[in-house]
Amino acid sequence: SILGKFQADFSTGGPNLRPTRNDECFNPPLNSTQLRSLRGVTRFETLVLDESLHAVLLTTANDKTTPRLSRLVKALTEDCVETMMGKIVKSGGIGGGVEAPHVWCSLVAAHLDARASGGALMLSPSHSNIVLPRWSAPRTPRLLAASHAVGRDGLALLDTQLRAHSRRLSAADVDHVLSLVAISCCPDMWRHPAVVKHALSRHVPTSKHVRMSHHVTNFNDVADRWRLRSHW
Repeated sequence: SILGKFQADFSTGGPNLRPTRNDECFNPPLNSTQLRSLRGVTRFETLVLDESLHAVLLTTANDKTTPRLSRLVKALTEDCVETMMGKIVKSGGIGGGVEAPHVWCSLVAAHLDARASGGALMLSPSHSNIVLPRWSAPRTPRLLAASHAVGRDGLALLDTQLRAHSRRLSAADVDHVLSLVAISCCPDMWRHPAVVKHALSRHVPTSKHVRMSHHVTNFNDVADRWRLRSHW
């Protein structure tokens, strides 16, 4: 669940769903290196990211300034669907594999990266690589390969929408909206380091909605697993 209430324990190989926000695994040890290869590693990684997302959603829901950002959110999501779907259909469809749906979140991550670095807006493999924290070989959505125009057109569409609907918003507000869009439209952040790095990490500092002990340390530990394999 994106609210962190239930988490599948994939390490057991079965659909063992249990209420993680109240069980003993909710507070993993501070030194989590033992959870890099032993049973429970998947549970640890996904729970850390779920807890981060849970805090973001609750913070946003309780923020009185959120409604004034709704127009930009709509401009970057609903208003882009028809145009993007037309381009995807013309390109032969979204394709298969767990990486296939990670198109829009990759493009938004690229925008966040460019805004933070001050560099040119461009899509690189670092934005679209789909890979688990402990895996070495990433996959990339077919539609974001260099040979397809969908990626370039999508970046341009995002840029156009931002320019048209963010004139009265601060840079911080725009970055906030972009991060929320990336987080909410990503099919699985556990497989998408760019979204975790450029969008989710902005919200990681201690929040009153975080219940996991040593949450920031555990989040950094998961990030390091991608970093060690040059996916961060």
